[in-house]
Amino acid sequence: MRPEAWALAGLYALYVWRGASNRERVLYAGLTALAPALWALMDWLVTGDALHSLHGTAALAETVDRRRDPLTGPYWTAKYLGYTLREPLVVGIPIGLVFAYRQRLRGAVLPLVVAAAMLAVFLASPVFGLPLIGRYVRTPAVLLALFYGLAVVGWRMLPRGEERRRWAIVGLLAAALSLVWLPWHVSMLSGLDDRLVYQGAYYRDLREVGRAPAVRAVLERCGPIATADHRPIPHLRWWLDAPPPVRSTPSGRAATAPARARARRARRGPTPRAASTRRWRAARAPALLAAAAAPRAARPRRSAPRRPCPGSRAGRRAPARAGSGRRAPPPGPPSPRTARRRAGT
Repeated sequence: MRPEAWALAGLYALYVWRGASNRERVLYAGLTALAPALWALMDWLVTGDALHSLHGTAALAETVDRRRDPLTGPYWTAKYLGYTLREPLVVGIPIGLVFAYRQRLRGAVLPLVVAAAMLAVFLASPVFGLPLIGRYVRTPAVLLALFYGLAVVGWRMLPRGEERRRWAIVGLLAAALSLVWLPWHVSMLSGLDDRLVYQGAYYRDLREVGRAPAVRAVLERCGPIATADHRPIPHLRWWLDAPPPVRSTPSGRAATAPARARARRARRGPTPRAASTRRWRAARAPALLAAAAAPRAARPRRSAPRRPCPGSRAGRRAPARAGSGRRAPPPGPPSPRTARRRAGT
């Protein structure tokens, strides 16, 4: 369960604490502490760090520069709620809250308290270095949407009279807002379908790169693939059969060389590549594919000292000239000054 559920479990334990026996209190306290304890135990067994989820999420948020300022938490909470609920509900929910307050509806307290508790956890997350992400407010937004329904049809709970007629008019106006904004919301659904189509093509291209024989050959020679984004990692591990920490090669042997082959989004440029599609490419050093595709007998023996992987920090050093004691210049066209000197000008 996510930390929001831990807070809700603690609130429920406090709610039943007063009328419970000592045995029941111990049971409630144990069940409340069980979820975070199991979470920490799993992190410790898998990574050796009981707070790996906290540390990893905070480090990733810092790396990709996500929103983590506690002072801007209220602003982003309101913005995310508005983005999730949209205009008709943003207007109708306060009407439903007023109706619940005036009619003293005790059943409205529970969803309101649960939504408030989840939003409080969301606002406190930047204190621990965690990011403010919009999807974390969707559950409280769904709970608040109940009050929009109360604004639209709550008048049916009232006896016949003037008050019922007034609330019926207010409910019709709230429902009319949904009808007015309906065409725009339908267009947003079509945009979501377009996004799903794009994401499908996006990962199909990634699968094509991950399953390319040339990429598997690079993986066998130079070890694991490093990505510029964390999202492709589980997909590449599945398609390449290379889970950590063994980092198995297609032939089943463990690759211990430093990771220097990089899978990144395709962009224009002269960088050599092992495989590429419209959206992705696996970049490599110029001589790497030829070395990986060479016959088995022509490759260095495993027992011999490993040569640096082309493209790695050690492999980019220029070889020394025989008998000179100096390193050869890097390959490529000479500078204009060198060209003039060689031409005698």
